[in-house]
Amino acid sequence: MKKISLILTSILLMSALAACTSNSSTTNQPATTPTTENTGTGDPATTNPEATTPTEGSTPTDPASTESASAQNAKIVANKKVVASMYQDVLNGHQTDKIDMYLADDYKEHDPMIATGKEAFKTYIASFIKSNPDYKVNVKGMIGQNDLVAVMNYPMANPDDPGQAAVDIFRVTDGKIVEHWNTVQSVTGAASMIQNLLPSASTTADVAATDKAVVASNAQFVSNFFNSFFVDHNTDAASGVVSESLVQHNVKMKDGIEPLVNNYLAQFRANPDSTATVVNMVAEGDMVLIQSQMKKNANDAGQSVVQIFRVENNEIAEMWMLSQDVPAKTVNENGMF
Repeated sequence: MKKISLILTSILLMSALAACTSNSSTTNQPATTPTTENTGTGDPATTNPEATTPTEGSTPTDPASTESASAQNAKIVANKKVVASMYQDVLNGHQTDKIDMYLADDYKEHDPMIATGKEAFKTYIASFIKSNPDYKVNVKGMIGQNDLVAVMNYPMANPDDPGQAAVDIFRVTDGKIVEHWNTVQSVTGAASMIQNLLPSASTTADVAATDKAVVASNAQFVSNFFNSFFVDHNTDAASGVVSESLVQHNVKMKDGIEPLVNNYLAQFRANPDSTATVVNMVAEGDMVLIQSQMKKNANDAGQSVVQIFRVENNEIAEMWMLSQDVPAKTVNENGMF
């Protein structure tokens, strides 16, 4: 089965940790400070993660913090409605004639299987649905921040095929989708295990009631941890930041902080020149999603890695991860990032 993308099986969500394959314990890791190209919270800081544990009432780093919370929420709700309606009408309803309602004329695509531009997407999705008339996307949840909406989902070629897990990230401007990224991972195993590869979140266009200052603080907290742990290869950064009883959804890794540290310590030693570059960040409620490019060395094409962190009681309490190899060639000139 060919790879599927949530806009055709991604354009924004957030969380960060791990690298390689959620079904593999060999991951591509960081060495240089990540540059954030697209973020719902502002550039990630490089300070020690313990310095900015999220606390009620802390100063938000969100660039949109000058807007009222109600205005920010209204923007997120509107953007989620656009994305949710596109899934309902186009991807699940197969109404390809409605694509013009959702995609901007200058639509930019990062799915390696699809050429960029609205017309190219129309051509691709029409052909794909014709070849896969039972294609559906099972949406597990959405999170949004500023102009980004991330969708956790399971694209299925037919009702019996749970074959992929995906995160699609969309940038929405003036009521139209203008850009899309995605990370898609093939999956096997029991249905219950597959469902645990992605977190549950609201599938409607509402916004979590968490205070904006707390959301911004959570995002900074996770960003700091990502930089220290994955970029600087400082596994000591997990202490006091990652919960001792961490719930881990990487099927090749046990729960708890110790397996996490040991796994990545071995990988950092094996790949001392590995790097991580943050591409997108999305935070809502108690979740922070980070999409990054992780490479073993300068000659490695690397992977698109999506890590999702749940923050609870000033600690990272739960983690999810998907990864997808970056192909040698992509259909569009934008690349996966």
